Amino acid sequence: MTPMQRRFTLGTISLIFLTTGILKLLSNPLEVAQFIHWGFPLWFMYLTGVINIVSAIGLEIRRFFKLSAITLLVLLSLAIISILTHHDGFMTLLLPLILAFVLYRHV
Repeated sequence: MTPMQRRFTLGTISLIFLTTGILKLLSNPLEVAQFIHWGFPLWFMYLTGVINIVSAIGLEIRRFFKLSAITLLVLLSLAIISILTHHDGFMTLLLPLILAFVLYRHV
C-alpha cells in the first residue's frame, strides 16, 4: 500500500468514526434503538460517542495513532460480540468486521 493509499484509507476510517460518534452524541434514533436492543444503558452510547470522536481525531495524529486504533479495535470487538449475541444478521456485522480488519492491518 502506498503512503497516499494508507492516508486515504485511514482518513476514511477517521471520518466514519467521527460521524458515528457525532450521531451517538446527538441521540440519533437508530443509535438509540441499537443500544436499547443490545441492552446497554444510554450513558454507554454517549461514552462510546465521545470515545469514537476522540479516537477518530487521534488516528490523524501520529503520536496517538496506535492508542486510538487499539481503543477503536476494543469498541469494534464489543460491537461484533453484541451483534453476534443478538443475531442481528450478516449485513449489520459487515461494517464493524471490515473496519476492525483494516485498523488491525495498520496497527
